Amino acid sequence: MKIVKISGTLAEQMFQYALYLRLRHEGNDVALHAAQRHIFATFNLTDAAIATPEQLAPYGTSLASRIKNVFNKPAAESNIITDTFGVFSRDAISADGDAYYRGTWASPRYFEPVADAVRQAFVLPDSRLSAAAKGAISMLGDGETVAMHIHRPTNPENTCTTDYYNWAIANLQTFVPEARIVVFTDAPDLVKQHILLPEGSRFVPSGALSQTDVMQVMLRTSHIVCANTLTSWWAAWLMPNPDKIVIVPQRWSANPDVQPRDLMPIYWTAIPVT
Repeated sequence: MKIVKISGTLAEQMFQYALYLRLRHEGNDVALHAAQRHIFATFNLTDAAIATPEQLAPYGTSLASRIKNVFNKPAAESNIITDTFGVFSRDAISADGDAYYRGTWASPRYFEPVADAVRQAFVLPDSRLSAAAKGAISMLGDGETVAMHIHRPTNPENTCTTDYYNWAIANLQTFVPEARIVVFTDAPDLVKQHILLPEGSRFVPSGALSQTDVMQVMLRTSHIVCANTLTSWWAAWLMPNPDKIVIVPQRWSANPDVQPRDLMPIYWTAIPVT
């Protein structure tokens, strides 16, 4: 059996669940190690197979097993498959025999053959949206819209500079000049001071929304300028508009050692951040 660990943020859990769908599609006997269960309640994932304690035992996933294995290498360690963030490994898909998958698996290449199933799992119908999300959707208005995600702009991990957003706006005005920009941010005053927003732009106070709400509202726009967050990434990927423009920062991580070369689909536009 192959077992995929579910852990981390909701957006990270979504990549892990997408890998699970791909492995199942390939005909594997596969289950989830549900170390965290937020994703199941958020998306009502009721048909996923959950690994039993007996199935997990060879991989030392319990606290007792981890303590026991501090000085003794677990027998199944060679069958534990890990990833490099944003880097696709074909070997992870084609691995033979039993295996335990521990990682983020943040690349759409892992789930290309099951893309429709992934979208079906993660795009919530209007009836399941929160009241806050429905209120934010009502703020989008009619016509073509652009979601501009500006998340925690003063955080050191944020790579999206003022220049990045202003260049993105210039790009959009060339290709979709009539589209209204809708800014999703928890710092509206700061944004108004530094970003050259076109007249008629609107603000959605994302600080009052959950990350699920932000994702679900943004994917209902026509185009998107992403922050360097996986919430932004999923909103862009799930957006159903076949003619969507997706703009992402050329430098995704503030850590120069992180080079997620397979994170972005080839049709997305990467813009320098300096």
